[in-house]
Amino acid sequence: MEDFQSFYALLEKERVKVEAILREQMRDVPEELSLPASSILFTNGKRLRPVLLLNICKMLGKVKRKAYYLAAAVELIHTASLIHDDIIDEADMRRGVPSVNVRWGSKVAVLVGDLLVAKAAKLTLRWGDRRIFPLVADTVEKMSKGEALELTMRGREDVTLRDYLRIINLKTASLFATTARIGAIVAEANEEQERLLYLFGKNLGLAFQITDDILNITSEEQLMGKPISSDIKKGNLTLPYILLGNHKLRELLRLEPQCLREELEKRGVLKKAEEKAEGYIAKAKSYLAPFPPSPAKEVVLQLSDFILRRRK
Repeated sequence: MEDFQSFYALLEKERVKVEAILREQMRDVPEELSLPASSILFTNGKRLRPVLLLNICKMLGKVKRKAYYLAAAVELIHTASLIHDDIIDEADMRRGVPSVNVRWGSKVAVLVGDLLVAKAAKLTLRWGDRRIFPLVADTVEKMSKGEALELTMRGREDVTLRDYLRIINLKTASLFATTARIGAIVAEANEEQERLLYLFGKNLGLAFQITDDILNITSEEQLMGKPISSDIKKGNLTLPYILLGNHKLRELLRLEPQCLREELEKRGVLKKAEEKAEGYIAKAKSYLAPFPPSPAKEVVLQLSDFILRRRK
């Protein structure tokens, strides 16, 4: 699958239901917050996490009503994390449009992020069971710790692979792992199935973030919807730069994006980073092996491949 539209065709009915729930969450919100929230919530989002959760439910049996609301809760948490990231990074663009913090200011952006987390919490309390709410709360905590850890590492030249993996495990993989686990819980999977799907989601999330970091170097600004090479400009050493070894941050910052890309390609580190992401996808797929073949399982496998092949 070369683009995400093919996934929409496979899960159109379920996706539309999640979109309706997300819009429903904005109905009682004053315009001062609903407009900035909607500007990111309904603009070019891939909805990877809801698609993952719902297809895991289908893979294990059927999609129950509460699965749609929990899928929407996961998307709200993800969107809130993007808003908070943009505030911290003072980012100008998100998904090809001005970021909430640029258009409405950082104070409003903070409130919008908080609002979306609160909406997600209410959905989780209403539709989740006694296991899901603590799981979601723990994940939000991990994401916050990951963001804080990345912030403390910013501008440092001694960031190791271990440091990097710890950051992306907390910041990105934790939500993918929780999304997969929620799908398993809602579908009443057994303990072993839940464990396998959690590990699947974790490895999927690691591959997603590594691919995102590669695209931050190799993609085009129009496709990514945000400036290229923004990671290194912020002082964040992601996997390709770490693999470069003996990196001098100030020297890298002096290079234009195209020259930087050419240097990384010449050193072979982009290829090594891609192989690392491919390894995590292969590991993720291995956790799905015990599950019997089904159309839903095939979509989940295709989604895994899409994460590697996506261009934005």
